Amino acid sequence: MADDLSAFNADLLAFIEHLDDVIKPDNVARGMQPALQCVGLEHVALGWLPPPDLQWPNFLLVHTMSEEWLKAYAEGGHYDVDPIAQRLRGATEPFVWRAIDYEQDPDPKVKEVMGVRRQFGLLHGFAIPILAHDGGGFVSLSGGTQPFDVRAKFAVRLMSLCAFQRVRTLVAESIAPQQGLTEREREVLTWIAAGKSSWEIGGILHITKRTVDAHAKSAVHKLGAVNRAQAVAIALREQAIAV
Repeated sequence: MADDLSAFNADLLAFIEHLDDVIKPDNVARGMQPALQCVGLEHVALGWLPPPDLQWPNFLLVHTMSEEWLKAYAEGGHYDVDPIAQRLRGATEPFVWRAIDYEQDPDPKVKEVMGVRRQFGLLHGFAIPILAHDGGGFVSLSGGTQPFDVRAKFAVRLMSLCAFQRVRTLVAESIAPQQGLTEREREVLTWIAAGKSSWEIGGILHITKRTVDAHAKSAVHKLGAVNRAQAVAIALREQAIAV
């Protein structure tokens, strides 16, 4: 175990030393993994703490989770009842969790979501809230067979804070060189954030669905996002729109 901690500390220092050289947000998350694996953690999810009306996964910025897990989590509507997510939204300090601790939970929905975690090998984790005047964010780390070495909590928290700040900087930089959103693009993103389809937005704004899609595509490009969900998250974070 001491060797694992030594390896973690070496990888942590290398991660922080080269963090400014990372130019893609996804690579920040992937860059955390070698060190985290030394202390029993494998997967990373990093994002903004969501406003009340913003749905999963619109606020998730980068992650190393499997697409199968994300699909199962989204289709099951698990975020709204996930005890880890619920606790993280109100937390001021990091906390460790174990899926096995919820096996006898009286709420069947809680047992279900934690059961799904176990099915995908997510047996334990460490969740770190990132507090800030503008809402902050979170870093959620999870692992499988090797228990999380809690002696590394402080160092993992440091790594997570550094990673979150780098992702935040890269997101901001991706917006800065781009032309600002037009009023119509902001309107379209606002209605997307409210859960409306392109067809519904067209009816609200009295424009065609094709025009709505064109405005959405333009907004995604300007914000440096990969899809509409991420564009909404970025626009909300940068206060380009409000819900």
